[in-house]
Amino acid sequence: MYDQAVEVFFQNGEFAEFGAEAEAALKRTYETSGWRAFWQRVLNLLQDRIKRTKRDRPLILADVYMRLGENNKALTELEKASAHRSWTITTLNVEPLFDNLRPDPRYSNLVRGMGLEP
Repeated sequence: MYDQAVEVFFQNGEFAEFGAEAEAALKRTYETSGWRAFWQRVLNLLQDRIKRTKRDRPLILADVYMRLGENNKALTELEKASAHRSWTITTLNVEPLFDNLRPDPRYSNLVRGMGLEP
């Protein structure tokens, strides 16, 4: 259901921060190269924005890394989000996106360290 997921992301304005030109490029990337290339392009756009704005976005990066199947990088970003006391990380133990991380001891330690039940 990747087609529907991508359409919902665009309908919800998830990528509006990148501008209309970048959104069009993301759509073309998905249409021509598929899901993984699409998320790799999103990651590149986020990393460029982080460099320009000097504003770290660990939770968003963790989300993208999970979609790319890069669990270690996702965990590293979640640890940063926890260290930055990002309030949105408080849903970590119930967020389905991070289900693949649950068996990892780093995940359990992170959730416990935040005072949440793994």
